[in-house]
Amino acid sequence: MFRKTMALVLALFVSGCVADQEMPPPPDGGMGPGDGMGGMGPGDGMGMGPPGDGMGMMGKPATVVDIALGSPEHKTLVELLTTAGLVDTLADEFANYTVFAPTDDAFAALGNGTLDKYLEPQWAGHLIDILLYHVTWGEYKAEDLSQDLELWMLNGESANITSVSPVYTINNATIGPADLEAENGVVHVIDSVLLPWSVYTDIVTAAVTLPELFSTLVGLVVAANLTETLSGPGPYTLFAPTNDAFDAIDNETASFLLSPDGFESLQDILLYHVAPGIILSDDVMDGAEIWMANGDPAILSVTKTAGNSTASTDNVTTAVSASEGEEAYLINDATITEGDYLVNNGVIHIIDTVLLPLVASRR
Repeated sequence: MFRKTMALVLALFVSGCVADQEMPPPPDGGMGPGDGMGGMGPGDGMGMGPPGDGMGMMGKPATVVDIALGSPEHKTLVELLTTAGLVDTLADEFANYTVFAPTDDAFAALGNGTLDKYLEPQWAGHLIDILLYHVTWGEYKAEDLSQDLELWMLNGESANITSVSPVYTINNATIGPADLEAENGVVHVIDSVLLPWSVYTDIVTAAVTLPELFSTLVGLVVAANLTETLSGPGPYTLFAPTNDAFDAIDNETASFLLSPDGFESLQDILLYHVAPGIILSDDVMDGAEIWMANGDPAILSVTKTAGNSTASTDNVTTAVSASEGEEAYLINDATITEGDYLVNNGVIHIIDTVLLPLVASRR
């Protein structure tokens, strides 16, 4: 019932206030790192061999980090890598990286404190996401960069190389100087900062772009007049039920929530899926109590999986429980089927069951 009713609401919402916004497409693979590799992903024969192969001659800087440390134009990059705790990662002598390194001027050109909030501890995951969008596995020298080359970056998103000889660009950033070689990879200087999807996209916009997962959720958010709240600065953690999760609600409850008398209850239920602040999967402690935006508590827990479990749409894998015995995360009785989907006002975790706050659960 929810899905049919909310389909109309969603269509009106998109046509009225979202369709006229310019939105980048979601990362390939939907809500998580792109594991269906396209373009020049690992293993397709373009310098993507095992760690440590293709090392340069003695006399080169030891690591790609050393190149940045030795450059007067990359002080900001070094500071951000240090803040994000990525220096040791990129200094791995057994790795093989290609780094697209924005200059200090490139970071300054962002202006208006674009990256300021990402320096705060609660936004650390987002800063890592931004920086890893400048790094890919394997060594790609200028001669390997060709028209329409798609590179998969270490944050799980793709970036596109284009060329009009002798100028090469990655997304909209011009590459040059190129081919600064280290023992564990190569660095190309770029004149603009590469910004991943998480910088452009808020919670509501992200949900709108994936109607196969969240058309019901978006429709209910619109019906409950919570669009502005969940598009606001946050930060928020949204535990987002799928369409199938809402379909499991009985017709009587669904009818009530969609009626004028059920408006406050609908708001209460939706806000019970929102926690103030950013909670990543790495932050989850078994038995931890968190307070949701409606004022009720919820319990996070960690358990062991019983075995493999996947649920897919046409182009998005929405649930992956790894092999038997691995950890799974829950909030109350809902399993987090996929987590840590970063957006510019927080993070989204996909769940398989609608959460009911204290009042609603006693109905």
